Amino acid sequence: MQRRSLDKLDDMRTTTAMEKSLEAVDVLLVDLDDTLYREPKVAEHVRDYIGAYMERKLGIPARDMPGLRMQLYMKHGTTAAGLAAHGYDIDWDDWHHHVHGQLPYEKVIQRDERLRAVLESIPAKKYVFTNADKQHADVVLQQLGIDHCFQGIICFESIQEHFKELLETSAVSAGMHEEVKVVCKPSKMAFELALKQAGNPDPQKCLFIDDSPNNVEAAHRLGMKTCLVGRRGSDIPSLKIIDSVHEILDAFPSLRQ
Repeated sequence: MQRRSLDKLDDMRTTTAMEKSLEAVDVLLVDLDDTLYREPKVAEHVRDYIGAYMERKLGIPARDMPGLRMQLYMKHGTTAAGLAAHGYDIDWDDWHHHVHGQLPYEKVIQRDERLRAVLESIPAKKYVFTNADKQHADVVLQQLGIDHCFQGIICFESIQEHFKELLETSAVSAGMHEEVKVVCKPSKMAFELALKQAGNPDPQKCLFIDDSPNNVEAAHRLGMKTCLVGRRGSDIPSLKIIDSVHEILDAFPSLRQ
């Protein structure tokens, strides 16, 4: 009987240690659009602006737009990455100006005091990790009133810059530059570069939060803890699924520590 009790105690200690290891989070990587906020009007505007750019700047017929946008997004992570992969020569500053620069931010994105309080209660380092441009991320965070909650923004420009540095130092295969024009989520390279910008933390001590099942699955494959936002019923290896980022402390109570 005493041996059984000791074995049970050892099992409890092992379980507790495993739970603590599972809960340990040093860094949060958090997506921006449709994760930190969700505003259908922003998505509608962006979709329209992308369509207009593709038609006017790239000469793609409007009738081909809906199916092509979805095809590029699903295969390459973003429409922009897909267009680049198909050989379109795009001025990225011009692209971002047309896609995000015209957004009526002040009318469609409001301060979120509840989200601010949640983020301020989490002592772990926090980084926004978005495929969008930095100016868009800056303005959105300011509108939400949470720009002070993050140690940095990992975005389109910073990911491309770090990828360029890898190419120049021959840290990746010489042919990769020809194959990949734009690096973005959910590519493994994008996540590796994001971790580098976040100070090279242990992936197992990182929590990745995103609304895209593809992005969450990619983070999971790298060993990160994952949380999927707003996609109940998704059959993906996500540690947690929540309806809103406001619920993150309910899903991961240890983040308060």
